[in-house]
Amino acid sequence: MKPVAAGLIYFALVYAAGFVLGLAREVAVNPLFGKVLAVLIEAPLMIVAITAAAIWVVHRFTVPVDFVSRLIMGITAFVVLMLAEALFAKVFRGQSLDQWISSFATAEGIISVVLFLLFAAMPIVVRNAGSSPTP
Repeated sequence: MKPVAAGLIYFALVYAAGFVLGLAREVAVNPLFGKVLAVLIEAPLMIVAITAAAIWVVHRFTVPVDFVSRLIMGITAFVVLMLAEALFAKVFRGQSLDQWISSFATAEGIISVVLFLLFAAMPIVVRNAGSSPTP
């Protein structure tokens, strides 16, 4: 149960960061640089948020370092993220599920998919802060 709870907290932290950065991107960066460059500018900030959140959550919730526990955390967070993204696309952008899925075929969509996959994998990649790696 600990990896599931950790995955939900991890999702919430990263989604909040993504919401704030996405809003800034849409309002301030897109008009100046265009969609693709705006997403490329946002991506490193999201990578920092993803990494920091994963490290903090696995440490705070003492999620075991074993692959299965971290996989469960990452999958939980990823599934909730996909549901939230699909709902956001429907409610705030008026997109159907097909339109939302099709949006991943664009350059900015591909960047988003890479970030989503990194988000899912990060709990496996990071170690508990201050712990030594296990063999």
